[in-house]
Amino acid sequence: MASMDCLNDDSFGPAVRGCRGDFDFTQKFERILFSVIPGALFLLVAGARVLQLAYKPRLISAITLQFAKLLAITIYVSCQLSLLVLVARVDAAFLPGFSVAAVTLTFAAGLFMFALSFLEHARSLRTSALLNIYLLLTLLFDIVQARTLWLATSQHHATFARLFTASIAVKLVVIFFEAQSKVGGKYWEETERSPEETSGIYSLSVYYWLKGLFLRGYSSVLCLDDLYALDSALSAEKTASKLMEKLNERTQNGAKPSLPLALFHAFSWPYLLPAIPQLAYVAFQYSQSFFLQTLITHLNQLDEESSNNRGYGLIGACALIYLGLTLSTSYYGYYKERAASMTRACLCAAIYKKTTEITTATATAAESVTLMSSDVERVEIGIRLAHFLWSSLLQIGVGCWLLYTKLGAASAAPMVILSLCFGVFFWIMMLVQGRQSVWMEKIQTRVGFTANAISKMKYFKMLGISNSVAESIQDLRRKEIRAGNKFRVILFATFGLSYFPVTASPVATFAFISRSLDPSTLFVSLSFITLLTAPLAQLFQGLPQCLAALISLRRIETYLTEPPREDFRRQGNTGSSESHPSLENRFTASEITITRCDPPVSAAVSSGPGDDPSPPDREPVFAIKNGSFGWEDSKMVLRELDISFVRGELTMIVGPVASGKSTLCKVLLGEVPIARGSTEWKVQNSTIGYCAQTPFLYDKTLMENIIWYSPFDQNRYTAVITATMLTADIALLPSGDQTKIGSNGIVLSGGQKQRVSLARALYLETDVLVLDDVFSGLDATTETEIFRRVFGPEGIIRKRGATAIVCTHSVRHLPSADCIIVLGSDGAVVEQGSFDALIGNGKYVTSLDAIATNSASDIEDAPGSSFNASNLERPHKIVDDGDSGRQAGDWSIYLHYLRNIAARSVIVFIVLCVVSGTANNFSTVWVSYWSENAFDRPPRFYIGLYGLIGAVELFSILGVAFVGLTDIVASSGANLHRQAITTVVRAPLSLFTTTDTGTVTNLFSQDMTLVDGELPLGLLNTFIYVVILIGNFFVAAIASPYLAISYPFLLGLLYILQVFYLRTSRQLRLLDLEAKSPLYNHFLDTMSGLATIRAFGWVGAEIGANNSMLNASQRPAYLLVMIQSWLQTSLTVLVGILAIGLTALATQLRTSSSFTGASFLTLINLVNTIATAMRSYTGLETSIGAVNRLRAFSQNVKPEDSNDENRPLPDYWPNKGSITLNAVSASYSTKPNNQGTRSLALDNLSMSVQPGEKVAICGRTGSGKSSLMLLLLRLLDPLPGSHNILVDDVPIHQIDRLTLRQRFITVPQDSVFLPGRSSIKANLDPSNSASDEECITVLEAVQLSDLVRQCGDVHGNMGTESLSEGQQQLFGLGRAVLRRMMRDKTNGPTGGILLLDEMNSKLDKETDQITQKIIREQFRDYTVVMVAHKLDMVMNLCDRVFVLDQGVLVEEGRPMDLVEIRGSWFGRLWSESNLG
Repeated sequence: MASMDCLNDDSFGPAVRGCRGDFDFTQKFERILFSVIPGALFLLVAGARVLQLAYKPRLISAITLQFAKLLAITIYVSCQLSLLVLVARVDAAFLPGFSVAAVTLTFAAGLFMFALSFLEHARSLRTSALLNIYLLLTLLFDIVQARTLWLATSQHHATFARLFTASIAVKLVVIFFEAQSKVGGKYWEETERSPEETSGIYSLSVYYWLKGLFLRGYSSVLCLDDLYALDSALSAEKTASKLMEKLNERTQNGAKPSLPLALFHAFSWPYLLPAIPQLAYVAFQYSQSFFLQTLITHLNQLDEESSNNRGYGLIGACALIYLGLTLSTSYYGYYKERAASMTRACLCAAIYKKTTEITTATATAAESVTLMSSDVERVEIGIRLAHFLWSSLLQIGVGCWLLYTKLGAASAAPMVILSLCFGVFFWIMMLVQGRQSVWMEKIQTRVGFTANAISKMKYFKMLGISNSVAESIQDLRRKEIRAGNKFRVILFATFGLSYFPVTASPVATFAFISRSLDPSTLFVSLSFITLLTAPLAQLFQGLPQCLAALISLRRIETYLTEPPREDFRRQGNTGSSESHPSLENRFTASEITITRCDPPVSAAVSSGPGDDPSPPDREPVFAIKNGSFGWEDSKMVLRELDISFVRGELTMIVGPVASGKSTLCKVLLGEVPIARGSTEWKVQNSTIGYCAQTPFLYDKTLMENIIWYSPFDQNRYTAVITATMLTADIALLPSGDQTKIGSNGIVLSGGQKQRVSLARALYLETDVLVLDDVFSGLDATTETEIFRRVFGPEGIIRKRGATAIVCTHSVRHLPSADCIIVLGSDGAVVEQGSFDALIGNGKYVTSLDAIATNSASDIEDAPGSSFNASNLERPHKIVDDGDSGRQAGDWSIYLHYLRNIAARSVIVFIVLCVVSGTANNFSTVWVSYWSENAFDRPPRFYIGLYGLIGAVELFSILGVAFVGLTDIVASSGANLHRQAITTVVRAPLSLFTTTDTGTVTNLFSQDMTLVDGELPLGLLNTFIYVVILIGNFFVAAIASPYLAISYPFLLGLLYILQVFYLRTSRQLRLLDLEAKSPLYNHFLDTMSGLATIRAFGWVGAEIGANNSMLNASQRPAYLLVMIQSWLQTSLTVLVGILAIGLTALATQLRTSSSFTGASFLTLINLVNTIATAMRSYTGLETSIGAVNRLRAFSQNVKPEDSNDENRPLPDYWPNKGSITLNAVSASYSTKPNNQGTRSLALDNLSMSVQPGEKVAICGRTGSGKSSLMLLLLRLLDPLPGSHNILVDDVPIHQIDRLTLRQRFITVPQDSVFLPGRSSIKANLDPSNSASDEECITVLEAVQLSDLVRQCGDVHGNMGTESLSEGQQQLFGLGRAVLRRMMRDKTNGPTGGILLLDEMNSKLDKETDQITQKIIREQFRDYTVVMVAHKLDMVMNLCDRVFVLDQGVLVEEGRPMDLVEIRGSWFGRLWSESNLG
C-alpha cells in the first residue's frame, strides 16, 4: 500500500517528495493528522457526552428517522471493520506508519457514533453537534486520503482504496441523515418552540432555519403571531432568575453588588462562546496575506510541470479560507446576538421587578423608562462590540509581528503611529463618562417631561398653554442636542484617530525603506499594514460605545441596588397561613417600635361617657400607636396618631384640605417612607381593596380593569357592576365591557373612572377596603345611590362583613359611619368616635351641619352621555404605513430626512464621501503602478504621491465625520422633534383617547435616541463604505477583465437577497417597535399605580405580565438581528466567490502579478469593508425607520384646526362674556353606528348666558356637563350644520382654537402641573408674564403662601407630591386669578369668561367657602360657567343653573326658584346632596 517511488512517504513530511507530482501529503502525516488525532479526540468527548445523555429523559420519537440513522452507521462501521481486516492481513513492512492505529481508532469511533446517535436522537432537541462536526471534518480528511490512496496504491492493493472510497459514500449518507431536523416526532406543538431550537450546525451556519420567516415576509404581511416562538433560553424568566441569583450571591457573601460581574457569572458561556469563531476569523484574515504571498510568487514563476497542480491547490486553498471566513462570520454573529438578547431580557425584567419594590416617593417614570429603553439598548450595543475590542488588539499585535518579519526595523513606523493614537485616544476617553452622563440626564429629563405632557395634553389644551408646554419641551430638546454634541465631538475625534493610522502608516513605513520592493513584498506588507490598522476604526469607534454601555450598566446597577420599600407594618395573627411578602424586609429605622396591638383610647377622643371607639372585644384590623408619618424627614404630615380601625366597621376620615387624609391611606398600605411609632395590621391574604384619589386604570378593556387578575365570577361581577351603577354606561359602549378605555381611562368621565376603580376594589376577594375620596367626581344622586348599594345596611360591604376605611369631603354620609376620625390641619387627630358622640361636642363634626337620617332611595341606573361613552373610536395605529409600505418600504423617507438637514450640509457630505472613496481605491491602483515602476521614477516619487492620496482621503473623511456628527444631527434632530411635538399639540383630542400613551412617548424616547445616535453614525459609515465598495469592484476587475463578466450575475444575486431581506426586515423592525410599545406602556402604568398593585397583592402577576410582554418584544427584535447576521454571512459568501474567481483566472490565465496583488489586496479589504458596511447599513436601516415613524405620525394625525379658523380678534375679546348656543349637537364619534346614526354627547342644545352672569351646569354623572365645557373650548366639535355658538357675538368656529383657549380662563377638573419638578412660577404663570410679587400675592389669596416658604421663593422647584389634592385644586384656581390679573393689566379692568369644571370636588367645606369668596371677589365682572356636583356653591354663587340629562337641556332657572318647585330636576339633585 505504500508507494515505493516516494522518498519520504513514511515520514511525517508533511509534503511528499519524489512522487505524486510532489503535490500531496505523506501517508504518515495523513494517518496521524487526519485519522488518529480526530478519532482519539472524538472517543474522548463522545464518551463524556454519552454518559451525560444517559440520564436525560426522552424528548423525541421519530422512530423512522432514527432507524435510518442507525442503519447507515451500521453499514459505515461494517466498512471500517472490513478495512481493519484488510490492514491486519498486510505485512507491516508494507504499511505506512500508523495505518493500523488509524483504522482501529476509526472503527472504534464508529461504534461510539452508533451509541451517540441513538441517545442524541431521542434525548436532545437539536441534531448532534459533536457527531456532525466529527463527520464533516473527517469527510474532508477522508477525501484527501482517498486521493492519496488512488495515486499511491498499486493494482494489487486497489481493494483497500475501493473500500475506503465506499466508506466515504456511506459517510455522506450518515451525514445526510444526521443533519435532518427531527420533524414530526416532537412531543410539543410547532408554535411552542422555534425551529432554531431543533436546528443543527448546518442549519445554524447558513441560517436555514429562517427560511420559513423569509418566505412569509416576502409573500405576506407579518404579524406577531407569524413569528417563531422565542427560544426558551432567551426568555425573561430564565435570564432574570440567573442574574438575580448571582446578584444575591454577592450580597449574601458580603460583597458589594456588581452588575457587570453578576452578568458575566450568570451568562459566562454565552458571553465567551463568540470568542471561538472570532479567533477563527482573525486567523483566516491573516491567512489571506499568506495566500496572497503564495499567489504572487506562483504568478512570477516560470511554467513548471507542477504549475497546474499548484494552481488548482491555490484555488482550493482560497475556497477553504473563505469558507472559514464565512463560517466564523456566521457563528460569531449568531452567538453574539444571542448574548445581547439574553442581556436585554434579564436587565429589562430586573428593572421592572425592582420598580415594584421601591418606594412610591422615589419611583419616577422618566428614570425607569430611560433605563429600560436607552440604557439597556446601549448595553446591548456594548455586548455586540465587546469581542471586537480584544480581537482588534490581537489582530494589531499579530500584524505588527508579521510586518516586522517582513520589513524589519521599518515596521516600527506604524507601531509608533499606533502608540501615539492610542495615547491620544485614552486621554479622550477620560471625557466620555462625564459628557455621556450629562447627555443621558438631559435625555431622561426631556423624555419624562414629554411623557407627562402627553398624558396631560387634554388639560394643557383646556388651559391654552399647550404651545408653551411644547416650546418648553423643544427647549429641553435643544439643550439635549447641545449636550449630545459635546459627546459626539469625542466620536469625531475617535473617528479621525481610527483613520489616521490607515492612511499614514503605509507612507511612514515605506519612507524608511530605501530599497526597491518586489510585488510580493510590497503587497504582502500592505496587506499586513491593512490588517493591523483596519481594526482601529472599529476599536476606536467601539470603545466609546462600550464605555457608554458600562456607564449605562452602572446606572442600572445603582437603580437595582436602591433600598427597597420597608413595610413598617407588623403583621398580626389573622388565622391565615399566608403572610405579607414585604415582611421579609428587615426594619432599619431605629425609631419604629413593634408593640402589642391594644385598641387605644386617645386623649383627643370626644365621645360620650363609656363610649370607647375600640373596645377590647372588637378586633382592630389596623392599630396605630404613637404614629408619626411623612414623606420627608424634616416634615411629618401626620403626628402622634393613636387610632384603630375595627374589623367589619365603616370608618370615615374627614378633615380640612392638606390635613393628611390621603397620607393616612398610604400609611395603612405601608407606602409612606418615613414612619415612627407602631403600626399593626391583621388582614387575611394580605390584600387590600384600594382606590386612589386619582383613579388608576390600565389601557385595557373595562372588564379587564375591574377583574384584573382575580378569577372571573359572573355573579360577583354583576353585583359590583350593579352596585357602582355602571350597567347603563356599559350598555352605551361600542363593545360593552370589552371596550378599551384608553390610557388612564381617558375615554371615561371623571365619575366613571372612580366608579370603575371602586368596582375593582369591590370585586377583589378581600375583607378590607381603603377608599380615598371615591365620591369627589360623582353627582349627588349617583353618590347617594352608590353609597346605599355599597355601604348601606343591605350594601355589598355590610353583607360581606368587610372593613371599609373611607377618606372623604362628602360629609353627608357621616351619620352612616360606625366610626369617624377627624384630622386637623397639623396632621393630628382632632376627634374620633361615633357620629352620635361627636355631633354635639361643638367641634369639627358639629360644624359640618350633617344630619342623621336613615332615608333610602331606589334610583334606576340611567344612561349618561359621558365623555366618549358612545361609539368610541377604536384605537388605531398612528405610525402605520399600510401593508405595502410594511413590506416594500418607502425610499422617499431618505429624502424626507435629507430635507430636514441644511442643503449645504447635504452637498458637502456627499461630495466629501465621493472624494474619500475615490482616494481610498486609487491608492491601491497607485501601488500596482509603484510595484511595476510604471513611470520609471524613483521610489520617493511613488511614496510622495501615495502620501498625498492618503492625506486627501483622511481630510475628506474627517470633513464627512464633522458634518455628519454635528451639523446633520443638530438640524435633523431639532427639526424632526419640532414636527413631532407640533403634531402632538395640534392633534385632536381623539388622538389621546384612541392611542396608547406609550406609543406616542416611544416616538420621543426610542426614536429620538435613534435619530441622535445610530442614524448619523449609520449614515456616515454607510455612505463612505458604499462609495469604497463600488471602487473595490472596479479595482478587483483590473487584474482580470473576465471577472467583470460575473458582476451582472452578482448584482442579480444581490437583488434577490435584498428583496427577501428588506421585505422581511422592514416588517420585523415595525413589529419590534409595536411589541415594545405595550411593554413601555405597561411600565408607565405600573409606575402610576404602584401603590394599588401592591395593595391588591398583584405584584407577582404584574411581573409575570411584564415578562410575557418582554418575551413578545424579544421575538421580532431577536429575529431582526438574526436576519441581519444572515445577510452579512451571505455577502461574505459573495466575496468568497469573487476571490475564488479571481484566483482561478489569475492562475489559469497567468495574469499580471502586480494587478492581481492589487485586486486581491482589495478583496482582503472587501471582507472588512462589507462587514463594516453591513453593520452600518443595518444600523441605518433600523434608525431610518425612526424617521419614517415620525413622518407617518405627522402625516396620519390630522390637526384639529382648519384653514378657515383665522378670524382676527381684538386684544380685549371677550370683554363682555356673553355666550349663546342655538340647537347645537355634538358627538365624540366621527362615524355613524350600525343604525346609521351617532350617539350624541349633546343633543340640540340651546342656551344663553348674559355678560357677567354666573351659571352652573348640573346633572348626573355622564349627563354631558364636561362635554359642554369641551365644546366651548373647541376640544369637541359640533356636528356639521350646528356650528351655532357665539361668544360676544363672534362665531367661535371661525377663531383659532389656541387663541380661543387662551382668551378663556379655565380651571379643569383634574389638577394639572408642568411635568417634572418645575418652579412655582413656571406652573403658576406658564406665559411668564407676571412678576414674582404678583405670583406671591396670588398664592396668599388662595392660602398657599406656605409653599413659597418651603421652596425658598417662587423660582424654587415644587413637587406635586407635597401637595394634597385639595391644595392642587387651589393652585389651579390661583393660576386662574393670576391670568385675570394679567389680562386686566394689559387691557384694563374688563369682563371675560371663567370656566370651572368641578374644581371644588376635593375641597372641604371651609376651603370651599374660601374659593367661593375668591371667585366672587376676583371675577366679579366675569361670566362664570361652572360644572358642579357640590351644589352649595351653586346656591351661593350662581345666578342661574342649567340641568342636563343625556346631553339634553331639561331645565334652567334660578337655583333658589328651582329648589322650591316640587319635582324639579335641580330640586331632586339638591335634595340628594343634602341627605344626611
